[in-house]
Amino acid sequence: MFDVPSYRGFKEWDPEYHDAFQARLMSRRDEFCVPDNAHNGTGYSTRSSANKLHKEYPDFGNFLNQSIASYDDKLEVTHCWVNIHPHGAYQTKHNHACCDMAGTYYLKVPEADSGSIQFYNPSPVVEAMMLHRPYHAGIHLHVPTETDLLIWPGYLDHEVLYNYSDEERWTVSFLMSLNMLDRMERFPSMLDDI
Repeated sequence: MFDVPSYRGFKEWDPEYHDAFQARLMSRRDEFCVPDNAHNGTGYSTRSSANKLHKEYPDFGNFLNQSIASYDDKLEVTHCWVNIHPHGAYQTKHNHACCDMAGTYYLKVPEADSGSIQFYNPSPVVEAMMLHRPYHAGIHLHVPTETDLLIWPGYLDHEVLYNYSDEERWTVSFLMSLNMLDRMERFPSMLDDI
């Protein structure tokens, strides 16, 4: 990817935990797939309705916190929600600048093209340079597989492409941040702004 901190894990969570977590979340489909959770195309997201899944399923929350610990052991999951993308669903370009790191766990991924995640280079200069320097990547496309875990800086623009599959793709997205005490200890100049 670009010169930004990012993490990709694959099959790092115990398969029994993955299978049980998948079954528990998918059993809640009727609860999740309601008009209030409709999101882009034919998709659903519980970001506004059920965004504390890391607390409902502490094994998963611990897995996420342990996965980021080697990068920064003070980062903690603050929000965690499920996205359900049937045929035709997508996610428009956005970021999570309200947090330090963001991520997605791929809970169920069909074999057919169910939509890759596309990251945009955070440097606006790269877009202009593409005319003259084609080797400076403007985007990074990740084709997901089930059990992939991706973590990236919250400021990084990204989108999820159209699901061409006839099956649903299920992901669990999350936000991670430092708590305020750790943030002020690490960045004492923040105290000047308070």
